[in-house]
Amino acid sequence: MTSSPKKPPRKSPPAAVAGNALRHLRSSDIRGIAKLATESTTGIHRLTEGVHQAVLGTLGMPRGQAPGQTRGITGLVYKSIHGMTALVAKSIDSALHALQPLFELVEQEKPGTPEREAVLAILNGVMGDRLVATRNPLATPMSLRYRGEALDWRARKLLPQVTGKVVVLIHGLCMNDLQWRVVKPAVDGQPAQVGDLGETLATELGYTPVYVRYNTGLHTSQNGRELAGLLEQLVEHWPVPVEALTLVGCSMGGLVARSALPLWTRRRACAGPGGSVTSCSWPRHTTARRWSVPAICWMSCSAPIPIRPLTAS
Repeated sequence: MTSSPKKPPRKSPPAAVAGNALRHLRSSDIRGIAKLATESTTGIHRLTEGVHQAVLGTLGMPRGQAPGQTRGITGLVYKSIHGMTALVAKSIDSALHALQPLFELVEQEKPGTPEREAVLAILNGVMGDRLVATRNPLATPMSLRYRGEALDWRARKLLPQVTGKVVVLIHGLCMNDLQWRVVKPAVDGQPAQVGDLGETLATELGYTPVYVRYNTGLHTSQNGRELAGLLEQLVEHWPVPVEALTLVGCSMGGLVARSALPLWTRRRACAGPGGSVTSCSWPRHTTARRWSVPAICWMSCSAPIPIRPLTAS
């Protein structure tokens, strides 16, 4: 008896796919995407004009007032295109900016999805400096986060289950704070496994994990200065006295930590045991390291640090 052929899996209709994609968007994302689209259009126009002028230059025709610009009727046409594009871009941005507070009231309780945050992290890593220069709302501001929420010291929210031992985890290039959490899918009947470096440090060593989210497309020194300021606020406003502060950086995060720590310690101007600083650089594929955590310490690694070798002294 022959078995009937298997039917191919049904594909989701385009409307359903579009609906799934739209559920990740927020109103500020639409404004940011619109700004990127108009900037890309302007860039294509200028590139086209530059190629046009390069061709005319081979024929001995003079260029416009600036390199890559045409002149005469051709230049007038390109100026008109640039002007109309800028006008449309400004009108769209003004309209979305005016409507954004209304949209934010509607989506106030809507959390960002991991998929959205991953896309924003990649976008910021690739062109984060450009996003900041153009004041694009897609640019990620640096923030300290605890249990999935940004720490806002002005709100004076209660922080449950905090200790005096704080570990600050700083992610790497094109990443975000949610990616310290790794999910291993179920295989061969085995249940799925979830690993989080911050939670493991909290369980095994009594640390309180605080995560940094930042724009990895900015210069390391700029992120270091911002992190130094946030560390100052953390120590000042932490609900309990800070006994130990450890910075854990993955890849670029280690460079940001190394840039921030001297600035922060100079700002604190500490002396004695409470202000001691130990620099501990973790080489790639470190498998065994045992040490006592000082008052302030930073660790740099090119991959998430294995937890088992760390023990409290």
